[in-house]
Amino acid sequence: MGYAIFVIGPAGSGKTSLSHMLKEHYTAQKRGVVLVNLDPAQALTDLEFSFDIRDHIEITEIMEAADFGPNGGLMAGLEAISDNLDIMELPDDDDTLLIFDCPGQIELYLHSDSISKIITEVQKNHFPLILYALDVMHLLDSSRFISAAITATIAMSKFEVPHLNIFTKCDLVKKEELDELLDELELDTLCSNMPARCQNEKKFNHALTTIIKDEGLLGFIPLNYKEKESLDELAYHIDTSLQYFDNHTADE
Repeated sequence: MGYAIFVIGPAGSGKTSLSHMLKEHYTAQKRGVVLVNLDPAQALTDLEFSFDIRDHIEITEIMEAADFGPNGGLMAGLEAISDNLDIMELPDDDDTLLIFDCPGQIELYLHSDSISKIITEVQKNHFPLILYALDVMHLLDSSRFISAAITATIAMSKFEVPHLNIFTKCDLVKKEELDELLDELELDTLCSNMPARCQNEKKFNHALTTIIKDEGLLGFIPLNYKEKESLDELAYHIDTSLQYFDNHTADE
């Protein structure tokens, strides 16, 4: 069995940067890595992917032909790929790591089964793991964080595979401030920081945060792109979740 990572999260959360950093990290360790772009609307053109959905799907053509909007075009494009996965020509050897850079539009996870179909097919030959990337700036507003976490909880419930939560862009926050923000991820602190006009709203806020905690969405790994130790720690958590060390030593 090989290994597969699906990097998902809201638009602007740094998924593409994270995907490429992981590729560089594992390549430096002499491990085989295949980077896949599943975002037909990916705006960056100077990045190299082993498979790039943009080489096979033209969103503007789909939008014009079917009279779809941007999200409708994305959903139709991914649906076409999920029904023709053979064109990816993905390797299935035991040591290859597949990294999928996924779109950020939440509609693709809430109202479409395309990503789920791709994950289901890939996990026939690979141990799957989802990395949910979230900009650490969400922590500056408890309501904004809860909203993002609830959306993630709903999306994750469709996949039924292991996942890790990553706070990206931590290099933009001072360490002391970051430590303070991470301390506020406790259930009671989040509830007290959310606005509530009456007792019923307080109960509702508590119910929301309880759901998020029960689904494991309060445990985040902070990632500082500028610190090698931070990326090393994330890679260790990834390999542990993928059961990589069941067949390899930690030094490999």
